[in-house]
Amino acid sequence: MATTIVLVLVNVGCAISPMVINAITPDPKQALIISMIFFVCFTIYAVGHYVHVHKQAAVKA
Repeated sequence: MATTIVLVLVNVGCAISPMVINAITPDPKQALIISMIFFVCFTIYAVGHYVHVHKQAAVKA
């Protein structure tokens, strides 16, 4: 059931995301810059979270 919910929500997100980006800015160059900024921020957060979790695991071990 959980996998089904995840797959449905991913498909909905893929269908809606072009409309949301187009609502933010109709200019394709600006849309790519906004997407790049989002993905850079998300990557920085993900790497920071990964390092933090693994430091905690190393301290417990």
